[in-house]
Amino acid sequence: LLPWVTLDNWAAGLLERMDFTQTLLQGMLSFLLFAGALHVDLEKLKSAWFPVLLLSTVGVILSTIIVGLAMWGVGDILGLSVLPIWYFVFGALISPTDPVSVLGVLKEFNVPGTLQSAVAGESLFNDGVGIVVFAILLEAAVTGADFSLSEGAHLFLVEAGGGLAIGLAIGWLGYKGLA
Repeated sequence: LLPWVTLDNWAAGLLERMDFTQTLLQGMLSFLLFAGALHVDLEKLKSAWFPVLLLSTVGVILSTIIVGLAMWGVGDILGLSVLPIWYFVFGALISPTDPVSVLGVLKEFNVPGTLQSAVAGESLFNDGVGIVVFAILLEAAVTGADFSLSEGAHLFLVEAGGGLAIGLAIGWLGYKGLA
């Protein structure tokens, strides 16, 4: 109808102005996690808090380390000149599981409710842990600063603790708004 208006120019302009990191981490991921969390039974999740906590923290960190070391080995074999920190950034990026797909698979196979809640809770929380680990490693990789385990642990506690507090407050408000 309007030949001088093309969607490709509009879309290209929108993509050029968009901050992908903010859009992904602050927008899309929030909605995915919220959609997954809506289907978690909190009472059953409370009974499985320890395995959920252990798997979502230690599991993601160990997976990040294992994937990072494996990719470093592959990169070394292929003769790639990549700084080792980038392999661990990649490990942090792919270590968390997808909560929405995990919940769908569990429901499809009629897994018992307590196991469903434990796996769903772990899946949801490991995304948060994965984001924090990814952000810490990405900052170290981009700035070129030496990575220190003590500084990483401190940032992890600050980010995860703050995220947990804010998430609980906003989640409670959202839950009350839906009820």
